[in-house]
Amino acid sequence: MERLVRDSVDIEYETLSGEEAMETLAQRGNEKTRLLLCSKNKSSVNVYRIGSYIQLSYEPIVPNTSMLSLWELRKYGDKGMLLRYPVSQNVKEMQNFRDNPLLFKVFEEYKSWGKVLGVKSLGEMNRVTVQGGAREYVKLCEDLHRRKIASIADKIKEKGAKIVFVAGPSSSGKTTLAKRLSEELRLLGFKPFKISLDDYYNPPSMAPLDKEGKPDLEALEALNVDLIDSNMESLLEGKPVNLPQYDFNTHITTFSPVPVRMEEKTIMVVEGIHALNKRITEGIDQRYIFKVYISALTHINLDDSNRISTSDNRLLRRLVRDYRTRGMSAERTLNMWPSVTRGESAHIYPNQNNADVMFNSALDYEIGVLSTYVIPLLSAVGKDEGPAYTTSRRLLSFLDNVYPIPGSFVPSDSLLREFIGESDYER
Repeated sequence: MERLVRDSVDIEYETLSGEEAMETLAQRGNEKTRLLLCSKNKSSVNVYRIGSYIQLSYEPIVPNTSMLSLWELRKYGDKGMLLRYPVSQNVKEMQNFRDNPLLFKVFEEYKSWGKVLGVKSLGEMNRVTVQGGAREYVKLCEDLHRRKIASIADKIKEKGAKIVFVAGPSSSGKTTLAKRLSEELRLLGFKPFKISLDDYYNPPSMAPLDKEGKPDLEALEALNVDLIDSNMESLLEGKPVNLPQYDFNTHITTFSPVPVRMEEKTIMVVEGIHALNKRITEGIDQRYIFKVYISALTHINLDDSNRISTSDNRLLRRLVRDYRTRGMSAERTLNMWPSVTRGESAHIYPNQNNADVMFNSALDYEIGVLSTYVIPLLSAVGKDEGPAYTTSRRLLSFLDNVYPIPGSFVPSDSLLREFIGESDYER
């Protein structure tokens, strides 16, 4: 790698016939890439070449290896290695290394599950779909979610927790997980009630400003933290509390007329992007707290050399939900997304290793379902929309490889229904 950078080798962009590309990739042992090309059956394929090595890429590539001087390769675990490079928002600096053992454990677990199902790449999922196995595949993915949620409920009972905090980034599925976890706790004899930290938002005019001078709604200070503290303290003392309800359209807070109260078998399930923030949890006896971190950690790869971004997966969810529930155009959601991800990096990710358990909300089949909803939205983004147009074209190029899976295959209690609609848990 160091030699390639030092030798300043050109990276060439060229077009091969579909047959030539599949033959070349098969000879190199790139079976997943060959399978993806077979599923699309294209007459020509765009590839990148470095000397005799060729590979597909679904995003722009730098023209010369000399531009790739900033990277780090380090040992990871007993028999692994970790390749690190700058984040796309700042390609001139390497971020400090921060280990995420819970994250790695989840990826390892779901990679093993992919081997059991025989689906580890998009080409393999397309093959299942075209052979008529999509409905069963959806069911198996959903069954895995049910087993994981039930196991989390068992751990909560084992610890004797009275408060469960569920946190995660935007579009990770916090709301549905909190409700499904409440159902599992009910089956174990508890009486759970849910609190959403979204109901503690102050009006946007009271939120701190981000570096662009806009309200930073991802910051903890955008919430009424004093009211959160007061409500938690009262509930833990056994006092009745009328919980707030925040309207995102009017920015007005009202209070539930029926109070809630902690009793012997009561468990409080608190969900929100800041639910693992120490400012929220530090004043509570840790013996009675159970912390869950949720994120959509896609483990299916496009092919042998290209991964599916977990951030892109959440963005697709967000695009569909924003349009369905708020009538927001794809352009508006795409323009907001960089601010959302900056806020997550600053306020949410640093707290993920505070969790007792991490739940992967990604459903392997979901890209097939989301594609049918999101492609029309992305296609409507015009050329004059700047960065939003660039991102929409990139996502459309990626989605062009996906075989659609009918939304009717998705059960009504699925976490994915939080985004595509018709969920059992919509209030």
